[in-house]
Amino acid sequence: MRIAITLEKLDLSRGGAEVATLRMIRELAGRGHEVHVLTTAANVELPANVSVKIIPLPGRFVAWRQISFARQVESLLREGNYDLSIAAAGRGFSEDALWAQCGTHRGSTEGKIRSVYFSRTQQLLRRLQGWFNVRTLVYRELERSHFERRPQPFVIAPSRMIAEEFRRFHSLPDERIRIVPYQVNLERFSPQRVAQLRVPSRQTLALKPDTLAILCVAQNFRRKGVRPLIEAAAHLQQRRSDFIILIAGLNARHAEPYERHARRMGCAERVRFIGHHPRIEELYAAADVFCLPTFADPCAIASIEAMACGLPSITSRYNGASELMQHGVNGFVVAEPADTATLAAQLEILFDADLRRRVGAAAAARALEICVENPANEIARVVEDLVRSRADR
Repeated sequence: MRIAITLEKLDLSRGGAEVATLRMIRELAGRGHEVHVLTTAANVELPANVSVKIIPLPGRFVAWRQISFARQVESLLREGNYDLSIAAAGRGFSEDALWAQCGTHRGSTEGKIRSVYFSRTQQLLRRLQGWFNVRTLVYRELERSHFERRPQPFVIAPSRMIAEEFRRFHSLPDERIRIVPYQVNLERFSPQRVAQLRVPSRQTLALKPDTLAILCVAQNFRRKGVRPLIEAAAHLQQRRSDFIILIAGLNARHAEPYERHARRMGCAERVRFIGHHPRIEELYAAADVFCLPTFADPCAIASIEAMACGLPSITSRYNGASELMQHGVNGFVVAEPADTATLAAQLEILFDADLRRRVGAAAAARALEICVENPANEIARVVEDLVRSRADR
């Protein structure tokens, strides 16, 4: 099969969507398919049977660059005579299928409004942005035009939550939707692997043996709920002092506003920003709890990685990965990330080591079920099914 995959940048430091896209490319290439990647930049090693077409973009104006990318992709797909084209990292333009790793534009906007829970003014500005911000208008119109095409594109949704967004906002019928949770590398992320790494990883981070390490992995601090996690730490330290919040992702420049907030909340000693970490499994090994109180996330791959490592995980109902958890059995789901007192209380019960072990073991078993025991979750098989469905239309 001749398959085109489009995305803005194939750069793993950008987040889980790019990591998942690379996994799909490798799976498809490994099954003998001819894979063509259309992107503006790629800084990863790809299989020999994968070709990369670099698309040049003009100027620095983001909206115009997005329009240019969409037009060039459409032209290249028309010329390429592919069996299937997939927009792989969240935004589609003219592709046959969209891997909805960013959800819908409207769903994302709702998450942005929730993320500024601390300011009614900022919430109002976020609502108005959809009508006055040129970049936002362009993103919205490109998505609208993609789903006004007939036939509509297929959507690979990483969660039921995201599938419902496409039904609600684009009247997409069920036969155009495939729900496929993320899979992770169980050789890299497993209880056995992190057990081997735990002692040296905690030593590297200078963690005391009796300190509860609560890990958050995020490339978008606002959307992923870093602020309410800091506020939960302020609540928690009124009752406990034997814990540390470790926040991984981005760099010092992005962390600085949140470090200031931690100082204002009086909990700076309980919050540590450690930046981008290329060997993220070492952080899971050092941690005792994983916490991602996100305001919008189609399906946080970090949540599944943490589960696979046997970490008890806390997330919000706005994370599609919460659908994979049974509250209190193999994870914990809070209703509202902005309810920081409840988030702190949820963290506090996980000072119980027996509870952590029990929930962590159930989480690892659930991750095994998702990633190994259900072949329908293999993204390459889903893509092959879409090729056949497109041919039959």
